Amino acid sequence: MTKVPPRGSVGTGLNVRVVLQRVTAAAVRVDGDVVGRVFATALDNVSATFGDLDRSALDGAVASVTAARGILVVGGGVMQGPALFLASSLQLLGRRTTLATTVPDTGPALGALSAGDAVIGLSVWRYLGSTTRALELAASADMATIAITDSSLCPAALIADHVLVARTSTVGPRLGLAGITTLAEAVIAGVALADPERAILATRRADTLYAASGVLEQSDPDALPPRQSEPGTAG
Repeated sequence: MTKVPPRGSVGTGLNVRVVLQRVTAAAVRVDGDVVGRVFATALDNVSATFGDLDRSALDGAVASVTAARGILVVGGGVMQGPALFLASSLQLLGRRTTLATTVPDTGPALGALSAGDAVIGLSVWRYLGSTTRALELAASADMATIAITDSSLCPAALIADHVLVARTSTVGPRLGLAGITTLAEAVIAGVALADPERAILATRRADTLYAASGVLEQSDPDALPPRQSEPGTAG
């Protein structure tokens, strides 16, 4: 499996292109199926993340988020996508959650929290200092801190009360995010199950607001996504 280069080994845009050429060539040498290799690597990342999962850390993270009156999710750079998914999902469950993806966002968001609230930092290789600083400030204010990361030895992990580590191997120039996203899903599921009545009521309110706004193509909030037709069938 192709591994992420050691920290600091990829500096310029030229080097990133060189890395892409090398890992693509490696994938082709395996079986000539780059797309298959991408999917296989993503599956391996999820399986390895589950196999290495620290259940006590996950339970602690869920308990901290459930007990918090306010939650801040911090994720910049490539972590913006998983951070948005996590923050919006917690909002859907009725949790007062704010998302910060830039340094100017983080200060006011932290200032609105107090002791006992929770800050979740998503931080992967190259490790943005702004995410680390947010966790440091939260810890100094007696807030619960959670790191979702790719290494238990990264700066954010060394600060956080609860550390969830994902495998992020890749067949490209960026880290594989399947494991990171699955950890976010695990936190979301745990929070929902911790107070299912609250989650159901909040989700129903959100569905009602979506339907009333007229922004949805599918007006029935209980309808399932349309199924793709099987090959050789009409529709």
